[in-house]
Amino acid sequence: VEVFEDIKEQNFTFENLSFGTSYFWQVVATDEINEEVYSSTNNFTTSAIPPNRIHFVRLFDENHVIYSTDEEGDHFKFTQESVNSFRPRKNNSAGLVSFMRMVEGNVHLFTAKLDGSNVFKVTEIPLAGFNNNEIDYAWCANGSEFIYPNYNKLYRSGTQLIYTTSDNSYITECAWSNDGSKIVLKTNNIEGYNVKIFVIDLMGNTIKTILENVTGAAGGLDISVDGSK
Repeated sequence: VEVFEDIKEQNFTFENLSFGTSYFWQVVATDEINEEVYSSTNNFTTSAIPPNRIHFVRLFDENHVIYSTDEEGDHFKFTQESVNSFRPRKNNSAGLVSFMRMVEGNVHLFTAKLDGSNVFKVTEIPLAGFNNNEIDYAWCANGSEFIYPNYNKLYRSGTQLIYTTSDNSYITECAWSNDGSKIVLKTNNIEGYNVKIFVIDLMGNTIKTILENVTGAAGGLDISVDGSK
C-alpha cells in the first residue's frame, strides 16, 4: 500500500510500476473541516514483462544504468540511476538477467528478474583485477552457476576456488563452454599486457594454450557453441 498526501494537481504520476501487476487506487479528498470523501476504488493492470533479448548500458552522471530493449527500440530502465550497474547478461534457461554492480567500492555479481525486480547478490568474494572496466564473468548454459575472477584466482558460484594462476598473473576474462566441460581464461599482468589465453578443465588442468608471448593486449573473449573455437 502506497500513500501520497497533499496532492493539489489534477494529475498524478506514479513511476517504477511492476510489469504484469494489478494496481488498485482510490482518492480521498478533504478540506480539513468536513469528513473525508472517498472515491470509488479503481484498478488497472500493467503490461506483461516484455521478452527483451537486448540489454545495454548508458552512463548517467557517474553511474552506469542498464536498459532492456526489443529490436524496435522500445526500452525501459532495468536498473536505477542511484547505483552503478553494468555488464548485463540474459540467461533464457534461468529466466534471469545477471550484471555487475559496485557495492561499497567493490564489484559484485547480481541477478534480477526480467523486469528488474527481485535483485539478488550472488557473490561473497568480489570480482577484482587490474581494471574494473575490463573484468568479465561467465554464466553456465543452464543458468545454475557463475565463474568469475578475483585477481589471480577463479571462483565458481559463491566461494568455490577452481583455479589459481601459476605466475600470479591476473585473470581478467573467462568463458564457459556450452557443455560445461571447458573454461577459457585470459590472463595479463598488472598493466593489462603479457596476455595469455588458454583452456582449462573444471579441475584446473590446462588443456590447450591459444595465445601467448605476443605484444599488446587482447579482449572480448568468447567460445563457440560446440566448444571448438
